[in-house]
Formats: sequence, structure tokens, C-alpha cells
Amino acid sequence: MFRITTLSNFSYMEEGSDKGASIREKSHLIADLLTIPSKLEEERQVARQYREKFYSKPGGISSDSYSNSSKMRIFQFYRLWR
Repeated sequence: MFRITTLSNFSYMEEGSDKGASIREKSHLIADLLTIPSKLEEERQVARQYREKFYSKPGGISSDSYSNSSKMRIFQFYRLWR
């Protein structure tokens, strides 16, 4: 947890613009998920809805091409970094 919270002060400047803002924002989101159980449960419910929407319909991503764990890792990565 300490490493994540230290990223809330991350600063990186490139060509005069602040490139560290997204890192600071993501560290706050991750810290919230780790410390607020209701927020974590809310994100899990959203993940379930997306999984049902995209993976249980014909024409969605087939289970033959990805394992269930791979699907969840891809989805978690997308939710984390969008």
C-alpha cells in the first residue's frame, strides 16, 4: 500500500507538460479500491455486468480463444487504465 500511495505525489515533466497526472490519478483509484470495500464491490459488480454482456452472447468473444482468467485480466487492465 505504501508504494501505491507514494505514487500519488509522482511528477514527470516532458516538453513542459505534466505527464505524471495519470499516474497520480490511477494511484488514488487503486488506493480507494484497497481501502474502501464498498467501492471494490461496486467495481466487481460492473465487471460482472460487462462479462455477462460481452462473453455470454453469440458473437461475443468465444471461450475457445481466451481462458476465463485471461478474459478477466484483460478486463481488469482496461478498467484500471481507462
